[in-house]
Amino acid sequence: MGSVPTNLQLALNQVPTGNPSCEGRKSITILIDFSLGLTYTLDLSGAQAQLAWFKSIQTLYVDNSANANPFIITCGVTTQRISIPAGACAYMPLLQPDQPVLQFNTASAVTVKIQLLNFFLPPCVWNGTTGGAGGTLPVADAILDATVVGGKVQVTQIPFTIQSLTDASGTITTGGTVQACVPASASRARWIISNPSTESEVLQFGFGSPPTHFIDLLPGATWDESGSSIVGDAVQIKAATTGHTFTAYYK
Repeated sequence: MGSVPTNLQLALNQVPTGNPSCEGRKSITILIDFSLGLTYTLDLSGAQAQLAWFKSIQTLYVDNSANANPFIITCGVTTQRISIPAGACAYMPLLQPDQPVLQFNTASAVTVKIQLLNFFLPPCVWNGTTGGAGGTLPVADAILDATVVGGKVQVTQIPFTIQSLTDASGTITTGGTVQACVPASASRARWIISNPSTESEVLQFGFGSPPTHFIDLLPGATWDESGSSIVGDAVQIKAATTGHTFTAYYK
């Protein structure tokens, strides 16, 4: 199988299990023992015939949870460089022709587990264990925004956070009159307005003070905004009848 150092243990896995010659999701597991050296190369460029059942390598799974140092993967041809933080596990897309030449290195004499996957998984990094040697990531998962620049994957980590919403629900104070509902915010993350199904008339909302135009919500309808392009203007509402109930939340 090309050049495989003695400290690299390879094993075929099926996801799910089955005949290796069949199509489907498969993986190759690699255990790297860095107690014998801190840099190793896995050369599969001469293994095309032996790995004919493994059509392509699209994703790497790396378990670096027991390592107090980053784990670095450098790919031949594309020169893609992937760095897995200390104490972390990760899925990373691989930019390589079949079959790849991969160099692995770290500064710790530990064993690192890698799986070569023949199917795509979105890039993701998370804390390997709460008691890991190098647990530098938050316990919560992290979402990664990955772009390719000059043949290399540039990765920016965006920590996942749980948003707390403010409840702005209530009733219409005066029928037919505009009233404030959600205050203006340039950093708004989300806002929701709902016209309960128990009501029998339209609930209207608009932007500005006062709005020049309104959007109608029929009984049982909900307007939910979130994402990168969200309206930050003040939201005003009105309904024809005093005491009309509405549900609203914002962040």
